[in-house]
Amino acid sequence: MVTKLDIGENVIMKEFLKIDDKTAGKRETAIDLSKFPWPFEKDTFEEIRAENVLEKVDDLEAVMNEVFRICKNGAKIYIIVPYFNSSSNCSPTSHHNFGFSTFYYFVRGQNPSYPGPYFKMINIKSIPSRWFKWIPNFSVRWLIRHRNPFMKFRDILSLFIGEINQYLYVELQVEDKNTGGQNE
Repeated sequence: MVTKLDIGENVIMKEFLKIDDKTAGKRETAIDLSKFPWPFEKDTFEEIRAENVLEKVDDLEAVMNEVFRICKNGAKIYIIVPYFNSSSNCSPTSHHNFGFSTFYYFVRGQNPSYPGPYFKMINIKSIPSRWFKWIPNFSVRWLIRHRNPFMKFRDILSLFIGEINQYLYVELQVEDKNTGGQNE
């Protein structure tokens, strides 16, 4: 039984079940990502990869809730999305802007208005455009106190100068599903 799901435009990996948004129509196993529930049983997947797809969905919160539903307890989610001030985010199909704080919306204790389910933030890192890979990305906690512990020098510079960071790589983990992932 396949326990890994690839949503979107990832590199083809044999051990993954591959689906794509029905509107893109690139794969035979295309589903409409905006129609819920998706055609998977609850607690099916141990790993989900979503590369260059979340910016195209209409309701990001509903998609993340569905990802939680189909993931097993402790499942890992790997996401790549365009950075908010890069040209990669300028597609007419992009409905969302992503920065270092975006996915904290789904982390317990970070957004009191979000009722859950919750993910644990494992890692966020920027992927620079090929022209700016030479800019060092060292830790600046000693220089600046920022709410996000994953941000580094190049990331802070990219807030002011577009096109330095092109994408964000995000790692999430499903929190304990035994509590329902909801506020207690």
